[in-house]
Amino acid sequence: MRNFNTIQLHLFSFESNEHLLLKRSENLRIYPGIWQVITGKIEKNESALTAAKREMEEETSLKSINIYNVPYIGQYFNHRKNMIMQLPVFAASIKDLSILTLSTEHDDYKILGKENAIELVELPSHKEGIFAVDKYIINNKNRHIYEIK
Repeated sequence: MRNFNTIQLHLFSFESNEHLLLKRSENLRIYPGIWQVITGKIEKNESALTAAKREMEEETSLKSINIYNVPYIGQYFNHRKNMIMQLPVFAASIKDLSILTLSTEHDDYKILGKENAIELVELPSHKEGIFAVDKYIINNKNRHIYEIK
């Protein structure tokens, strides 16, 4: 059995060097009201990349210009399954992050630079993911090696 069933996706703009954060609705059972990046479950017979693209469209209605496989694996301990979970991390460049439609899972969004985004998100793997996206994708002249064609 694989030890991942979710993805993490960071949306950002090369033009403004900013990241999109979403605020989870207060009425959700898991992590109500926290700021996060896009996350989602991988459905049966779905690849992690397909799940990331689907979650992006479901949660924001946005479509990416380019999508990247970030060289970072998020992880956390799942107390329900009593195991350490790992999740693939993707990043997608969006020309205009403000033209979006939120799903009912989120009730607000912010577009922030790296430092402010890291400060606002709650989950450690999201903080580390923002740092990795900034380092390996946004500010890396060799980012093309991580681009998914």
